[in-house]
Amino acid sequence: MAEPLSVASGVAGIITLSSAVVAAGYKYFSLVRSAPEDLRNLIREISLLHTLVSQFVAHSMDTEHISHGALDALVDQEVFQDCFATLKAVQTHLDNSQPVHGDRSRNALRVLAWPLKKEDIAKGRERIGRLCALLTTASTLDNTLSLERLEKLQLKSLEHAKAVLKISHSIEERKMLDWLSMLDPRPKHVATKNLQQPGTSDWLLQRKSVTDWIDQGGFLWLNGSSGTGKTVLVSNMIEHLQETSSPLSAVAYHYCEFANAATLDPHKIAGSLARQLVEQTKLFPKQIRDAYNEFSRSSPSLDILIAIIHHLVGSCFRTVYFIIDGVDECPIREQLLQLIRAVDACPAGVPRLNVLVSSRPEHDLRKAWSGRATFSITPMDVEDSLTVHVREEIAKIPKLSQLPASDQLDLIVHLVSRAEGMFRWIHCQLDVLRKIRTQCALGKALKTLPTGLVETYDRILDRIDEQDHDYVVRVIKWLIGAEHPLSFQELAEAVAVDPNKMRFDSNNRFLDPEELLELCGSLISVRPDGIIVLAHFSVREYLLSDRLAKHTSSLARFALTERSASQFVSQCILTYLVTVGVELQNAGHNSIGVSNTWTIYGTFETIVISTYRSVRYAQQPARSSSTPFEACWRTEL
Repeated sequence: MAEPLSVASGVAGIITLSSAVVAAGYKYFSLVRSAPEDLRNLIREISLLHTLVSQFVAHSMDTEHISHGALDALVDQEVFQDCFATLKAVQTHLDNSQPVHGDRSRNALRVLAWPLKKEDIAKGRERIGRLCALLTTASTLDNTLSLERLEKLQLKSLEHAKAVLKISHSIEERKMLDWLSMLDPRPKHVATKNLQQPGTSDWLLQRKSVTDWIDQGGFLWLNGSSGTGKTVLVSNMIEHLQETSSPLSAVAYHYCEFANAATLDPHKIAGSLARQLVEQTKLFPKQIRDAYNEFSRSSPSLDILIAIIHHLVGSCFRTVYFIIDGVDECPIREQLLQLIRAVDACPAGVPRLNVLVSSRPEHDLRKAWSGRATFSITPMDVEDSLTVHVREEIAKIPKLSQLPASDQLDLIVHLVSRAEGMFRWIHCQLDVLRKIRTQCALGKALKTLPTGLVETYDRILDRIDEQDHDYVVRVIKWLIGAEHPLSFQELAEAVAVDPNKMRFDSNNRFLDPEELLELCGSLISVRPDGIIVLAHFSVREYLLSDRLAKHTSSLARFALTERSASQFVSQCILTYLVTVGVELQNAGHNSIGVSNTWTIYGTFETIVISTYRSVRYAQQPARSSSTPFEACWRTEL
């Protein structure tokens, strides 16, 4: 049986040596940022060993609590001696790689010339890990614990180590998936799925061109006018395929959102599709590991992502469905079309590849997909769905739901007959009708319903009070010109900024920020995550159209361009920053007191990026010296 004090002396030496090795290791890492990850893990385990041995030596000094059987086993198996030799070897290599004072060129070679081979590091980790496991189990043993019992616990520790290794692999795989793409289409998919009334989208699944696409594969273009519910139909299609496809099939999809710039980047779209395929494989593909190990220092190129997609399609599945919604909302259209063509290029040996895209029937898309299978949504196709939708929405509006059944039926028929298949048009009209106070006013409103979305948007703007025009203009300029998505709180603060004034006046903040939503009506909406966006892509197109800019009435004041919106955002941000800076200076740099007064838009990093992009987009137009903003710029900055 080992003497407690002699054992304590031995492990005390390990404490001293492990502490020195950890310190030398961290010093080495500070000099060599590209140090092998295996070496970093080895130093981490040595740090853990240092903690465990420190605890163990305290017990070894106590003859009443010491587990003699465990100590004898550790000594007999020469675990301490083996561990000491491993630590000594690592220390020697680290010392040889440390810098020499006054010799920079020699130092560079010394720190980069790491002599320990990968297999040696692995062996060292195995030995250190073995002692850590033994110390952990030994600290829980009773005085009568035998070597046989210790060996059984070693087997349990080995099983635990395997479980930890599995978790480690899972973390590493998550890093690889994030390397492919951080885009997650599921929140958008769930939100869209929740918009549809049960059964109202199933009609599409019964159309021959759609059933042929599902059963036989190939390419299909689903197109329809603005507001006809294409995105909802696509979400129902995705649900159907996920529920009915075989285990050897995969469904990868993407929603292009005009209000979310990340979803409009073809590079990120490709990464998202690749990631979804990887997540549906039974075993994590070796090709992904190889690509990550080779290219992980930077984002994967589009060519690499397409190659990964083709490999996964050709080797992991029998059938693959790719679905991309809202192609017409992507401003860099040609690059997205190139990606779709590349994905549609079926690799050799793939039994079936299905690609579905949806958009409005714009000219360039008609030309790009001329001769391909097409399904065009007509008003007749969605008439039944519109009827169900209007009936459900009327039931949610107290004033309208209290009408006699015959009047409700007339209202439904009237709205559906005028909608031309557009759910978006229905939504805008119901927003107006919910404010109707009398039966007479309702009848008059139904007789004067606008035709189409453009006339609908004209009326929405025309109803805005004169005193609120400026606030509405600020809202739409921020939503079009800001690089950073705006929460409700951020938008309320942003609208209070007047770039034509030298300073931001906090008294211009809305007493009730909720009124912003009322002012803009159906033009804006709130996403489930609290972000404020233009309610529909057609709203953005309407506000940026030449037609609105050339309008003869007061509506022309709402017209804008992307450049003017970006300039407006830049000026507001700078005005806001200048004012905050002055307040900080007047407060004697006491940011704590000022922080309770100011709600800064996003982070300073976001502000800088947004300002830079806006100024770059505007091509640095010449500044006029006549505006108060420019005077503020010159005097304060």
